[in-house]
Amino acid sequence: MDKVDIRVLSVESHFSLPGQTFSGSQQELVSFMQSKGYRLVYSRDLPNLTEDNLFVKQDIQINEHYLKQLKEDDSFQ
Repeated sequence: MDKVDIRVLSVESHFSLPGQTFSGSQQELVSFMQSKGYRLVYSRDLPNLTEDNLFVKQDIQINEHYLKQLKEDDSFQ
């Protein structure tokens, strides 16, 4: 059996509005991902445009410099 090891996942959760693809709340999405072994390391909310979330597997180390830059610049460079 083949397995896939997904370490980082970006989720656009603005689709989690009633009547959209996923009707759960932002917190339900985070709770679900946590139950699957991921942690939320970054979230960006641009009202009426998008809400992006970056989840990383619990056992993956993150470059703290990159994460700090991501939060300060609010960009994905």
